[in-house]
Amino acid sequence: MITYGVESYCAVPLITARGTLGTLNFGSDSRDAYTPEDIEFVVRVARLVAVAVENARNLEAVREQQAALQRERDQLDLLLDVTNAVVTHLDTRALFRAVAPALRRCCSADIAALTLFDPEARVLRAHACDVPADFCPSSEPAPSFELSLDGSPSGVVFTTGRPQIFSLSALETFPDTHHIRERGIRSACSVPLATAQGVLGTLDLAAFAPDAFSTEQFGLLTRVAGQIAKIKGCNVIGIAGGKDKCQWLTSELGFDAAVDYKDGATFKALRSAAPKGIDVYFDNVGG
Repeated sequence: MITYGVESYCAVPLITARGTLGTLNFGSDSRDAYTPEDIEFVVRVARLVAVAVENARNLEAVREQQAALQRERDQLDLLLDVTNAVVTHLDTRALFRAVAPALRRCCSADIAALTLFDPEARVLRAHACDVPADFCPSSEPAPSFELSLDGSPSGVVFTTGRPQIFSLSALETFPDTHHIRERGIRSACSVPLATAQGVLGTLDLAAFAPDAFSTEQFGLLTRVAGQIAKIKGCNVIGIAGGKDKCQWLTSELGFDAAVDYKDGATFKALRSAAPKGIDVYFDNVGG
């Protein structure tokens, strides 16, 4: 400050009933510029500024809480839609079309797709898609709905059985993503559709925005995939920590059984829920 010609400096704390937020600072190019009366006045101003800053922070916190509650409500609405679809015995294509709009909204996605593996051709085929009306203009050739196992993000997720997020740079390494990148897709997320018969395909989301997805969304997508698996006649067993969470899995999501890993008898409970063994195990801790 001396370099810039500051000869006098005054700093007072920004204090509220909840603590000190920072300081309010003044400088002058004159020596002894601030009298005791000036400092007293600045202290009063600082009190008003402190209250204003605290109110602004509180408002921001309230808005963040409201946004979090809205996301939670959207996720619960989505899971309710899936549950209702399962109860009405819709097939997977009808189920996906019923819940895809809510799925896109909850996960900030512009495109949603369900792919199933064709064992004879050794490729993944789009079983159902939900895209914006202008994503595939009638004047342009329709994109391929056949994805190779080694040339697509869906193929990698299907092969490894693990959910993944793909940035634009990652998408550029897969030849099969050429058509969606040309149409503006900049990020994607894929989750395996695991059933008792093995991994049947993938649940895929894509967005025009970069970095649209996070690992926190894996939990929601896994629950959706688990309910879709129910339509395939699978015995779905969930594992969670606590009785309330296990009750929620069975009563709200319709899982056949739930194991509480905190009760100390996990393996015994698994043997009881799956006496014939487990064909597919899907592990997810995000979200």
